[in-house]
Amino acid sequence: QMNRYVFIPLTIILLMIIILVIYSIFRFEQRLHQLKLIKICIFINIIMVAGIFLNYPKIFTDNPIRIEFGAGAYFPLISLVLLVVAYRYIMKDEKLVRSANRLR
Repeated sequence: QMNRYVFIPLTIILLMIIILVIYSIFRFEQRLHQLKLIKICIFINIIMVAGIFLNYPKIFTDNPIRIEFGAGAYFPLISLVLLVVAYRYIMKDEKLVRSANRLR
């Protein structure tokens, strides 16, 4: 029963991240709005990673069935890195557009 109370909030957080990331992809014309969305996604992703790794010992010590800690557990960390990289490059693009506007 412990597993259900841990996995449902993490699943909801994951769905929030997926929806926000997909929405931010289609906001490419509004870079400042896209940057805000990515900041929110980074914050939510940090909460999810903390939730996974703080609850990891509780989940598997209470569970009599052996569950492997596979490669999928690293996907939130990979997505966090990719979100940070996306933020940096969108910021770089925004600075380039601003500098081009100053030259006009």
